[in-house]
Amino acid sequence: MAELLAVYGTLMSGQAYEGRPDVERLMRSRGPCRIGGTLFSTGEYPWLVEGEGEVVGELYEIDDPGTAFPILDAYEAEGRHTLDGAGTYERRRVRLLEPDVEAWVYTWVGERYGEPVDDGDWRTFIALRGDR
Repeated sequence: MAELLAVYGTLMSGQAYEGRPDVERLMRSRGPCRIGGTLFSTGEYPWLVEGEGEVVGELYEIDDPGTAFPILDAYEAEGRHTLDGAGTYERRRVRLLEPDVEAWVYTWVGERYGEPVDDGDWRTFIALRGDR
């Protein structure tokens, strides 16, 4: 059975990060989405903390979750900012702000650190920095 996954950072289309899975092979784009919460970053990676606010994302459909989720879960568990023990990503089912569907989202659970990403938009954040 197909599953939905909403992404907001390095798994978004067009991103190039070391170790990034071949997202385009694992899942099919369903278009833009908005996720409730606040996006934080220290510069390299974003993380979403559930709660107030809005985060810009992309919604994907995964036809083979038994293959895709272990690959994606391993990638998210290896995020460099998880190495200091401040927290972890957890894949949770979340009701999106738009479209009005439930989807899996990697959320940050643990100590809050870093700075909020203005407008909850990772692409704008990295474009303004000139990194990618």
